Amino acid sequence: MKKSFIVSSLLIASTALFAKQYVYDGSSYIYMNQPTDDDVVFALDSNGTVDSQGRARFLFNGNAVHSITTDASNKTDSFKLWDLLFTVATVDIKSSSSDVVAFNAQEEVNLRGYDLGNTPTGLGELVFTNTATVEDGANPYAIVNFTTLSPVYASKIITRTNTRMNGNKISLADNCGLSIESGTTEWNVSTLEWGGARSFVNISAGATLKNVIASSFTFKKAEIAGSFVNETTNDVNFKATSDRPTNVSGDVLSKGRIRIMGTVNITGSMSYVFSDSSKNILLSRETDKNGNVINVANLTLDGKDVLSRLIVSSEESYNNATDKSQYIVRDENGSTVYYKKDYAEFVINGLSSNITINVNADNAFKLFFSAGDVLTLNIASDATLTLAGITDVMKSNPIITINNFENDSMFMLESALGKYDLITDIKAITADGETFNKEDLLLVADVYNGQAGYWLTVPALAVPEPAEWAMIFGGIALALAVYRRRK
Repeated sequence: MKKSFIVSSLLIASTALFAKQYVYDGSSYIYMNQPTDDDVVFALDSNGTVDSQGRARFLFNGNAVHSITTDASNKTDSFKLWDLLFTVATVDIKSSSSDVVAFNAQEEVNLRGYDLGNTPTGLGELVFTNTATVEDGANPYAIVNFTTLSPVYASKIITRTNTRMNGNKISLADNCGLSIESGTTEWNVSTLEWGGARSFVNISAGATLKNVIASSFTFKKAEIAGSFVNETTNDVNFKATSDRPTNVSGDVLSKGRIRIMGTVNITGSMSYVFSDSSKNILLSRETDKNGNVINVANLTLDGKDVLSRLIVSSEESYNNATDKSQYIVRDENGSTVYYKKDYAEFVINGLSSNITINVNADNAFKLFFSAGDVLTLNIASDATLTLAGITDVMKSNPIITINNFENDSMFMLESALGKYDLITDIKAITADGETFNKEDLLLVADVYNGQAGYWLTVPALAVPEPAEWAMIFGGIALALAVYRRRK
């Protein structure tokens, strides 16, 4: 940290001596010339002049600079914010071994895609990158300092190198977003504010977004093809709407609770570190300030065994394990940490809201009913849900509806039976629409995937064994013979 501070201070000092300065004088905007690798400073003139809305406006397009710094030393009370307009602008830190301040703003900054005729596809792009040849063992970061950074009018922030985002708030207007395309972006930002239905966060395959300090992190519309890591013990919230879901084809790992209050589709993996009873996956609902329900958890498991809770383990256990795929090994603050996978637990807490889990591939998890009354399980015809446990049923009269039910749809481990009787009802609905209630169901003992348990079975749906088919056909043949003889 001390090294980073020294490097940052030196850069700011050198910027004052060698930077190319652009001074706002009240024009509609100040057009930036075509600097190459310059340290650029945006400043107010000696009168602190701004436009009628209190903005100092600068336009740059296709420019590649080394850093951007704002200078508001001439600020007056009429100054509100910096307004940076662009279609494409690149900040290339060109660093081989040291952290470099790429963007440094003490005041609020709007990032504005100015070619409005092409919105929403013609996004303005502010790109942070590093084209230097990096020394072996080095890991330089582009440092982005700000108070409030607001992409507006169809613009987005793109990181294509290791980046540290340090600030109070990033506010995404409609059609605006954040794209992590490569490297690791450390999120040292207090708040991510979503300002529209088409705001987005995208994490490309191979890239990582790591939450380091935020008290909570909220996803709405997001594509997570790379990794999202929550290093804090605070919540991660998923609030995407059904028409603009969050898709996880990469990895989500959280040391805090995962709260799903909207639509999430998982083909990759979602894991959380289990440390106490509050660290789990909460399936709930989102309400407005008046208490009206505006979104309900709708989770789709498109990949096999995509969920797990992680329990801190040891190197010895990992080395002695015959199945190392049941472990996750991570580097944390320079140390290797070992986690063993266990069954994830869903806390159902939607009150009377109908929470849905779509099981499109073989998956296993536990259920904990906490003031949650209605759970719908949609199970694909070629998938099996293993209910690994019913941890508890509290303040609740739960009803579980299983759609597309077949006798091999759900397997319950013995550990799930302790609370099974507390489930008020189970409605098993077949693909043909036949409905069976809990009293119609039997638990048939068996072993599945090497574990003892019980199939949830409707006798009326049982498929006869070959010997039974022989008896049936034999009886039919005998009946036909008697019928012919009587004729």
